[in-house]
Amino acid sequence: IDRGIDILIEEMMPGGEPREWKKLLNGEMYRAGHFMEAAVVYYTATGNRKIIDAAIKMADDIDAHFGQGKRLDISQHEEIKIGLLKLYAFTSDEKYMKLAKFFMDERGHSHNGRDLYGEYAQDHMPVIEQDEVLGHTVRATYLYTPLAELAAITNDPSYIEASDRLWENAVTRKTYLTGHIGTYRDHEDFGEEYELPNVSCWNETCASIGSVFWNYQLFSLHRDAKYIDMMERILYNGVLSGVSLDGSQYFYQNPLRSLGDFERQPWYGPNCCPPNVARLLASIGKYIYATSNNIIYINLFAGSSLTTDFNDSQVVITQETNYPWEGKVKIGVEPEKQTEFTLLVRIPGWTGNEPMPGGLYHFIDNNISAVDLRLNGKKLKINAEKGYVAISRNWKKGDVVEIDMPMNPRMVVASEMVLDDAGMVALERGPLVYCIEETDNKEGVMNLYIPDDVIFNAQFHENLPGGIVRLTGNVKSVSRGKDGVTTLTEDREMTAVPYFAWANREEGEMSVWIARDESRVIIPPTSSIASTSKITSSCGTGSLSDNYPGGIVPEIATRFYPRSQSGSTGFEALYDQIVPVNSFDGSSTYLSLRPQSGNQAWVQYDFDKLTEVSSTEIYWKDDKQYCLAPESWRLLYRSGSEWVPVKNLSEYTVGKDKFNNISFEPVTTNALRLEIKLDGLDFKKGELGPPDGNYMPGDVTWYETGIIEWQVYN
Repeated sequence: IDRGIDILIEEMMPGGEPREWKKLLNGEMYRAGHFMEAAVVYYTATGNRKIIDAAIKMADDIDAHFGQGKRLDISQHEEIKIGLLKLYAFTSDEKYMKLAKFFMDERGHSHNGRDLYGEYAQDHMPVIEQDEVLGHTVRATYLYTPLAELAAITNDPSYIEASDRLWENAVTRKTYLTGHIGTYRDHEDFGEEYELPNVSCWNETCASIGSVFWNYQLFSLHRDAKYIDMMERILYNGVLSGVSLDGSQYFYQNPLRSLGDFERQPWYGPNCCPPNVARLLASIGKYIYATSNNIIYINLFAGSSLTTDFNDSQVVITQETNYPWEGKVKIGVEPEKQTEFTLLVRIPGWTGNEPMPGGLYHFIDNNISAVDLRLNGKKLKINAEKGYVAISRNWKKGDVVEIDMPMNPRMVVASEMVLDDAGMVALERGPLVYCIEETDNKEGVMNLYIPDDVIFNAQFHENLPGGIVRLTGNVKSVSRGKDGVTTLTEDREMTAVPYFAWANREEGEMSVWIARDESRVIIPPTSSIASTSKITSSCGTGSLSDNYPGGIVPEIATRFYPRSQSGSTGFEALYDQIVPVNSFDGSSTYLSLRPQSGNQAWVQYDFDKLTEVSSTEIYWKDDKQYCLAPESWRLLYRSGSEWVPVKNLSEYTVGKDKFNNISFEPVTTNALRLEIKLDGLDFKKGELGPPDGNYMPGDVTWYETGIIEWQVYN
């Protein structure tokens, strides 16, 4: 470690001197903030001042160059403020807090003549005026975390109000059931309100880690358990899903539905997530307890101990528990001598009717088992305030508080505003969100539905490292009859595992959200002209290599988007007869078309025999990022050796969020061809752009479109 520290110091401060702060776009200040954080932790652990002295020298240099009356430009990435506030807490030197405040207040202002970084970096308006979470999710949480910390330090109403508005917007409109955030692959950013797709969602692991920091700072500001409820949800579901059970492989993207062929990787181009996971898990102890004046908060339930001082007496708090598999927690209180203080025990929101704060999701039942709370064996009345039960007394050695929380599996539905989850249900037990994997449900995942009256059983199994509690229940399975048209419904035992544990065995389909009735299951389509055709296109099969510039995909270890899942699956998507939510629909599959050159593409159906056709309908994909609805299209049929345009009786349209239908004079043919003129997006050198959301090496116009469904009728 010491050798690594020497290398790090030389990298950050060549020759022992700070850099010139020329690369504020994304690099120097970002690394400086992390350097300051590391310095405080390293000194706290070792007492060695080598790195902390270098970090202080660096921070002093930044303070000498930036601020009112000095340089007024700011970095694009917000990490620097977190690092400065860590130094402030360590040194008590207010100049570091004031510098962090300067960087906070300057964001969104162009009065100094600088060009704003825009919504991507939350630099589109002053922070205290913002009321919607926008832009890159990691950058956002690395802004909102110091905003909440500054609010607590300064008690500035404008900071407090902005913090509350932004959190409220995030949890009520833009957060997944798992606690993840991040709708778009493009800039790894938030989507529009209630836009929460399950397949193409980004949900970067680092964004979940940033959300843990943010929620903990909001707890520190308001001392309300709803922030710990949110933090707990993110820790168990949003963070742990990002790392394999043996700690050797990682997810960058965290989908809530997998089409198969999606797995963690040991390393990848943006290597931010693995070390970020490591540092969070190494510091998890700081989030379990909190103290304030004469109060001890029990925030998280985990086997652990806290040693602190109250009224000249050392107090030791211990927890014994098998949480989250069991709901029983034994809290031991061992003061050095009888000491008066208040113990605040969190009563998680999920023990009631609120899976997650904000009302975006709710349980379908009201079958709530009461939480049992006891002091030295005597049952206590639960009157929670801000999510905590207060136990105030003159504590003595041997005092024991016991809490028993109901852990019965429950079903969750999303707000009707979340179109992707309409008609779907998810499973929870305690703080854990569950999913179903193909490896446990060999006869299908997407063809299952869960009636509302199903009762699930929970049982501990050791078939994964450390063991897990899995859920089983009798659900319904839907399949096609032998005629390929009728449907058959039969009982099937379904097995669900905690979401964080998925993709630790063999590859296969996975889904958090499961159909609630037959209308939302996915089964093979009925026979159609499209499904019985041979399909070809000018852009291959829509695979990653077909669409990647030059057809050569970099190794996963160097790709900026390691094994990303967008929903492009190939020709079978064209005739699967799944009606999408809209053109954006990130929960459905589609065929991606990106020509290697030019702005033209075609897709062709070759029929197995001469067929009379007279109409067609197309649902265009538009992911609001790189894959856009086209500029125009037309339909041709094969006549002999020539392609002839059909005589359309209605106009060609390129409408979004609907089927585009045309009828035409009937033709008898053995093939149809869809010719498409693509719409382009212009990118300048240095801008973030496709295919990997990285900085563009040169100016380019990107052409890409997609087809969700293409049906032909006679």
